[in-house]
Amino acid sequence: MPVEKISASRLKILAYDLRQMRQARNEADYRLSESKINANVAKEAILTAQHFFKRIS
Repeated sequence: MPVEKISASRLKILAYDLRQMRQARNEADYRLSESKINANVAKEAILTAQHFFKRIS
C-alpha cells in the first residue's frame, strides 16, 4: 500500500475539520426531532462534504 507524505500542519487542519464535522453531526443527532431538514440544509451539507473531500485529495 503506497504511503502519502502529508505535512504535520496539513494533518492538523484535516483533524480540526473532521472534529468540527463530527461535532456538527452529533449535535444534529441530538436535535433530530426538533429540526426540520429542507433543501437548503441538505445542499449545504453536500457542499461541505464535497469541499472537505476536495481538500484531502
